[in-house]
Amino acid sequence: MQESGRAGRDGKLSRCTMFYRREDISKVSSLIHDSNNKDVATRNLYKFVEHFCEYDGKTCRRKSVAVILGELDPENIKCNNLCDICCSEYKPKEYDATNAVVQVIKLLRLVKQNNVRENVSMIQLLELWCGNGKIWKELKHFVNDSELEILKARKKEVNGEKNNLMKIIVNMLLKGFLKEIFIANVYSWNVYVDVTDLGNIFMVEQESLKNGSQHTFGKIDYDNCNSKFKIILDQDKKKSTSLSKRKRKDYDAGDGTGSVGSSKQNRFHSIDGTNTSSRKTIRKKNVKKKRGGVSNTVVINLIDDDDDFRDFMM
Repeated sequence: MQESGRAGRDGKLSRCTMFYRREDISKVSSLIHDSNNKDVATRNLYKFVEHFCEYDGKTCRRKSVAVILGELDPENIKCNNLCDICCSEYKPKEYDATNAVVQVIKLLRLVKQNNVRENVSMIQLLELWCGNGKIWKELKHFVNDSELEILKARKKEVNGEKNNLMKIIVNMLLKGFLKEIFIANVYSWNVYVDVTDLGNIFMVEQESLKNGSQHTFGKIDYDNCNSKFKIILDQDKKKSTSLSKRKRKDYDAGDGTGSVGSSKQNRFHSIDGTNTSSRKTIRKKNVKKKRGGVSNTVVINLIDDDDDFRDFMM
């Protein structure tokens, strides 16, 4: 994030691209788990992921950076319509992921109750939710097929994107419905996920709503646990556009030198990693990544055209 502040020193338009994989959250967590202030470091990691990496479709990238760095008045910090959020014509819609959260928690419970696995990683949980992998096959020995089919992820509801399913799991972690569990190995830590008390309370609320009853939790304050779990999905690759024609024209103009990149078209990246000039190439790369068992990478763009952003980032 600090590197993005190096741009704009010459007063010309420039671009900063950050690559982010949701699966890497566990890797970073394992690296900071040995630190003396691991609790603070973990909170900072989650804060960075929630406010900057996870797409909400409405918050300016520069404002997100200001929030993460603790600026006193982040509302007044703007990017002049140059970041990928402010330039996008895409109008995000809230997705009600309540049923998805219920599915994930029920699957984790079934795995533990039937002693299929003692621990489940985030990637294993995603495969299980999609109805794939060894855990899914082993679980079928203990649970009826009809019950398991109900708990399978509904990919069509999330634009058919596996990446959006992982986004739901990550948001469950960020909102406290899931927690990370660390188990030492020879070199580092293995990171797994489990349901928290907040997640269990959410399930009780859902059962109460389903049965038309009301459940109380005594003197404990559970204001953070809402009956609905809503998120903004990543942009649909088929429908999203990175910049409007008017803003593209303004962006092309820049300082009139064309010094931002070797080709004008190559500069127009959307948050999902597509661009107008090399869409076929990127699709081929994604196919190779999927064959290797790695999900797509989310690309986040910051475009800077002034010197004060450099000072802001320093």
